[in-house]
Amino acid sequence: MPSLMRCLCTTNVIENPNGAVRRFTHRVNHHCDATMALRWITTGLLEAEKSFRQI
Repeated sequence: MPSLMRCLCTTNVIENPNGAVRRFTHRVNHHCDATMALRWITTGLLEAEKSFRQI
C-alpha cells in the first residue's frame, strides 16, 4: 500500500506515458486525419506500457 500511495501522490503516473508517446511520435509530421493521430498515440502508449513497473 505505501508504494501505491507514493505513486499516486505524484504526477509521474501521468507524465511518464505522455513523455513516452512524445518520444515515439516525435518524427510524425503529418496526420491524414484524427483516426491516424489516435493510432499513433495508441501505439505510443502500448510501447510505453512495456516499460511500466507493476505496483
